[in-house]
Amino acid sequence: MRQSASASTTPAAPPPPTSAPAPAASPSGPNGWPQPGAEAHKWQRAVWVIGGHGTMLGAPSLAAAAAARAGAGYVALSVPGATLSGPPVPVESVIRPLPARWGADVVAEQARFAALVVGPGLAVDLATQGDVLTVAANTSTRGL
Repeated sequence: MRQSASASTTPAAPPPPTSAPAPAASPSGPNGWPQPGAEAHKWQRAVWVIGGHGTMLGAPSLAAAAAARAGAGYVALSVPGATLSGPPVPVESVIRPLPARWGADVVAEQARFAALVVGPGLAVDLATQGDVLTVAANTSTRGL
């Protein structure tokens, strides 16, 4: 059987690069995220997770655990109006109480944190919507 001219046993040459090569990766830790510098402080990477309601702690607990795994230097966890203690709150989290109406409290304290995570599992009611809007309208992005 005769092979056609289009069938070739030699692999085709790779196409020429279309962009510059990727820069060398920065030093990273065991989780693959960049390591903080020697002068870094935990508050430069602090995250405050505000979410959940009542006994519904799954979503904010997962968000807090993810922040810790991603390299947050400090993780605070608040469930508005709830008293938290022990599991399922991640061990890496510091429990930070918040009143049921929490918007003004978060605005007053948010400058200490590099990031806010607001919303996982929050109640869906007008008071909560008002608190979320208060935080969104009055927090700083600090150049993020």
